[in-house]
Amino acid sequence: MKERIFRSLAVAAFLALTPVIAEAQTSANASSAANASIIRGIGLARTQDLFFGDLFASAVAGTATVDPASVRTTAAGVTAAGGTVSAAAFVVSDTTTGNPKFYVQLPVSATITRAGGGATMTVTNFTANVAAGCVSLVAAPPPGPPGGCPNSNQNYVLNVGGQLNVAASQMTGSYTGTFLVSVHRF
Repeated sequence: MKERIFRSLAVAAFLALTPVIAEAQTSANASSAANASIIRGIGLARTQDLFFGDLFASAVAGTATVDPASVRTTAAGVTAAGGTVSAAAFVVSDTTTGNPKFYVQLPVSATITRAGGGATMTVTNFTANVAAGCVSLVAAPPPGPPGGCPNSNQNYVLNVGGQLNVAASQMTGSYTGTFLVSVHRF
C-alpha cells in the first residue's frame, strides 16, 4: 500500500513539475446586425397644366404671361380673350424626416405646336412660387444657401408660370406641348 501511495505521489509530483503547454487564443468571432431603411426619395406630381387661355394675335408680335399665382398679363400685339388661365401646379413630397430643403429646375424654353401642325410658339421665362435662390435652369443647385427654400416633406404646392411668345399674325388654332420641371433635394 505504501508503494501505491508513493507511486501516486511520484506521478502527482511529476505532473506538477511538468510545464503545462496551453494554446493561446488566436482568433475570435462576434456577430453584428445589418440594418437598412429604404425610403422613397423626393417626389413630384402634376396636378394642373399651364393654361394661357384664349388670346387674340395681331399683326404685331407680343406675349402672354401667366405668373405662379395664375395671373395673366399680355403685351404688345396680344390681347386676352377669356378662356382658362392657370399656372401649372405640382405637389412636392418626400418621406425624409427633418427639414429637407429642395430647389426647382425649370426649363429654359418649351415649344407648343398647333393641333394639325403648321405653326409653333415658344414658352420662355418660366417662374415658380419659390425664392429666386431656389431656382436653377441647369441640373446643379443654385448658388447660395438653401435656407429660404421650401421643405420637401410638407406636400409643398409648387406653381409654375411662363411667358408665351406669340408671333405677328400667329396662325389660329389650339396649341399644346410639354415642359419638364424637376425638384432636387439640397
